Order: sequence, then C-alpha cells, then structure tokens
Amino acid sequence: MARASKPEQEAFVGNQTGGRVFLFLTTDDFWRDYERMQSIGIKFVRPPKEQDYGR
Repeated sequence: MARASKPEQEAFVGNQTGGRVFLFLTTDDFWRDYERMQSIGIKFVRPPKEQDYGR
C-alpha cells in the first residue's frame, strides 16, 4: 500500500481504476472461493455475473 503524498495523487484516492476492473483473481473453483470470502466477512457490491470470459 502507498499513501498519497501530493494533491495530484490525493485526487485519485477512491478512483484509482477510472471505473475499470481493479483486480483479477484466478481460481479452480469459483463458488467455493466466493462463498469462503463471504464467510470471512468480505462484502461484494453485486452478485457474480456470467460473462463470455467467465464469472
């Protein structure tokens, strides 16, 4: 993690991705990992969605 140290950097806090995907995860069992993350308190802003390239 890095802390913004200039006003120019602070302007991007909370919008580092510009509305694009921020993080990609690889798994061999999506539902197992999704349910595990939920069970330890990770909150998702929307449910999984099926895409042409996967979930």
